[in-house]
Parts: sequence; structure tokens; C-alpha cells
Amino acid sequence: MKTIVPKVLLFLVAFSSLLGQWERFSSPLGKLSLHEIGMLVFSFFIITTTSSFTVSKILKNRGVLAIFTWFSWLGFVTILQSKMSDNPILLSIGFAYLSRMVLYFIFGLMLLAYLQKTKSNLKKVSLFVFGWLVFQLLLGIGQYLFFPDTRLLSYLGWDDHLNRAMGTLLDPGFFGLLMSFGSLLSFEQYLLHHTQKNKHWWSLAFAGFVFGVALSFSRSSYLAFIVGFLIYAFLRRQRSILLAIPLLILSLVLIPKDGGGEGQKLLRSNSVEARIEVTEIHAQAFQGIDWLIGKGWYYEGALQVHRQALGKGSQSLPVSHAQAVDNSYLHVLFSAGLPGLAWFGGMLIALIWKLRYHPVNEALLGAVLTHSLFSTALFYPWVWLTVGTLFVAFFVGEQPRSQDKEK
Repeated sequence: MKTIVPKVLLFLVAFSSLLGQWERFSSPLGKLSLHEIGMLVFSFFIITTTSSFTVSKILKNRGVLAIFTWFSWLGFVTILQSKMSDNPILLSIGFAYLSRMVLYFIFGLMLLAYLQKTKSNLKKVSLFVFGWLVFQLLLGIGQYLFFPDTRLLSYLGWDDHLNRAMGTLLDPGFFGLLMSFGSLLSFEQYLLHHTQKNKHWWSLAFAGFVFGVALSFSRSSYLAFIVGFLIYAFLRRQRSILLAIPLLILSLVLIPKDGGGEGQKLLRSNSVEARIEVTEIHAQAFQGIDWLIGKGWYYEGALQVHRQALGKGSQSLPVSHAQAVDNSYLHVLFSAGLPGLAWFGGMLIALIWKLRYHPVNEALLGAVLTHSLFSTALFYPWVWLTVGTLFVAFFVGEQPRSQDKEK
């Protein structure tokens, strides 16, 4: 019975997370998602059924301690800024987002503990994540075909889009990033399989994901796709992989754009101008002691400055949005100060170094880091679920470096 329960819980997490933003609901703790409840139950089950020695060994890992130290810094500066500015809303909002991030990290650790006990499931992880991405692709294409005009969602607090694929995530930018993941994973499988029949199916999947990236009309996702494949081709020492990039450009040429609205114009400047304006407002308010301790984690949701940047005056911000500055690195700087950014950067460098002999994982990370220049992709739940799961599987089944070099 104990061997079935974790599998069922993981299936429920995967299934409910496919619902995207439609699985979210309000609670006394803020917005919660059904899959996050599943993650909590799974983590509790693994903790209670795994030996204390195994859990203790995982928690004593230097990388794990470094991340928990960073979490502690975020909590400290949020409490301090809340007291200094006499703003209890900052405390509640900051700790809500911090708690969610901690939950995802603990879930990753417990998934690691589970896979260490059941290494027979290790090879299934990448296929499981790939299957999840395929469903996201189908949901995105279905939404594009049958519900292309999503401007009505503006009444629910979401950005309005016209003729852009975004699936259940309600954000074409993040949808495009996930499709980039699928493109890289399907290309990897295409190279690994040798029979023509299998190659045919993997090439078909790759074409579908490239089409999904194109339909998002997300320039940050296009750039993430390109950087991901550049890294992948470099690490595999195969220039033929670079042919994936012209395929994306060809898809952009072939898909229809008539009547698509402003979002389909790749040379659009209104979104760029808005992001620059928001960043300038945050930068102007960031001074003095802020450089040392920041303004508190996700402070944007508790301050009027973001409303002013968006020109909304005293109106309430949409409750569905975190309203962080559209750059993960600036978000960390503004929220946690230079020490928090330096610590965060050090952890990213360590992760990049750790993955250097695994081309597809390094390429996935490169895609996320690139997208994060224009979004909060580094803190996006569905990015943590997909890429985070693949990284956990890598750390469990890490092979000798000499063998990795031969790939």
C-alpha cells in the first residue's frame, strides 16, 4: 500500500496542475492551488515513511543548507521592512509567497528521497514530465482554436490577449517557455532513439512544440528557445542541432496573423515601454538602506508604487497577479538587497556548474535564465514543477563525469 500512495499523490499533483490558473482558490493564507495541497500531502507522507537518517542526510547537504539560508534572509528582511515601514500587509504577502517557495523546495527534497528509494522509476521521470508538457501543448492549441479571444478574462483580473496560445496558464509568455522545454526534451529523445519509427514520433512531437512556441507570440519565449538550443548544440558538439532555430522562424512565417491584435506584432513596443516605466519607478524608490536589506519579499503587492507605475492611481491591483517587476534578477535585488542577490547568484552559478555535463538540463536552465530577464520565470510554480522535477531526477541518478563527457 505504501508503494502505491506516493504514485497516486504524484499523479494527482500532475493532473491538477494541468488546470493551471483554474485550479486556484482563495484561502485565509492567500491564493492556493490544488496541486500545492497534493504536494504538501506527498511531502508529509514521505517524511513520515522515510527513515530519519535519509531525511537528515538530505537536509545536511551544503546546497540545501545554502538555499534554506537564502530563505531565512528573505524572511528576515521582510519582517524588518514590515516593522520599519509599519506595513503589516508586506509581512502577510511576503510570507505567503515565501511559504509557497519553501513548499516547492521541500516537495523537491521529498521527491528526491522517494526516487532514491525507488530508482526503478528514475527513467520514467523525464517521460512523465514530457507527457505533462504534451497535455499542456494540446490545451494551448485547443484554447487557440476554440477560444482565441481571451479579452473577457480582463474582467477576472488577467491581461487580455487576442489570438495567442496560453493554455490554462492564462499567460502566453509562460506558456511559450513551457513549450520551449518540450522542444528541447523531444529533440533530446529524437537523438537518443535509433529506430526510424521512434524518431518519426519524436520529430512529430518536436514540431508540435515548436508550433506551440510560435503561437504564444512571446518574444521572451522565442529568445529562451534560441538560447536553449544554442547551449544544447554547444554542449553536444553538434551543429546540426542549430537547425531547430530556423524551424521556429519558419513557423512564425507560416502561422496566420490577420486580425491578431497588438499581441501578434513582434515589433510591438507598448509592453516594453510599460516594463521600463515600472522598473524606473521601482528603481527611483530603491535607495539608502534598501541596497543592504531590500524592501522585503514580493513587496510590490503591498505598495502603492506599482499602482502608480501602471497608471492605476488608487485602484486595486488585480488579485491574480504578484505584480513583481518583470525581471527575476531585479526582483531579487529590490526584494532582498545586494546580499540577497549575491547569494542567489552564487547558487545559480553552482547549479550551472553542476549541470555542465548534462546538455539538455543545462539548456533548460539556460532557457529559464534567459526568459527571466523579462519575467519572474525563476519563481514561476509550473517552471519549478517541470524543470525542478527533471533536476531532482538528475541529482538522484547523477553519473560519473567521464561517462557524461562521452555523450
